[in-house]
Amino acid sequence: MKIKIEFFENQIPDAIGGGVYQVSVRRKDNKTAPVYIGESFSMLNRCAAHLYELQKAPEYFGFTKETICNDEITLIFEIAEKETDEMLRKQKQFDRIKKMHPLPLSQSGKSDCQKEIPDKIAAMEQFLQS
Repeated sequence: MKIKIEFFENQIPDAIGGGVYQVSVRRKDNKTAPVYIGESFSMLNRCAAHLYELQKAPEYFGFTKETICNDEITLIFEIAEKETDEMLRKQKQFDRIKKMHPLPLSQSGKSDCQKEIPDKIAAMEQFLQS
């Protein structure tokens, strides 16, 4: 895995707590697209788990073995909104996903469900090549 990672830049203290977070991908031309919107009681903990899964299986967020090794790509983890109440977090997450056009590259638009792996990869490749 050679992509660059921005992990809650200047947000670490707040990311320890609960909230809605966004994972985005940025190309070398600085064009950015959302990949995933999630929620957790500890955004920092959950996103560290995302990174672990991504290292094991790049298709987790739509990357391939080739694209995950592109050091001109940056994966960005950031707080979308702090929220400690679980029900409110889940609602805010769903509302954010629903309002996004286009949808995050790896999500289907049904709650926080992800697309099938081939569809995630196709969406990511289309963004990276556009």
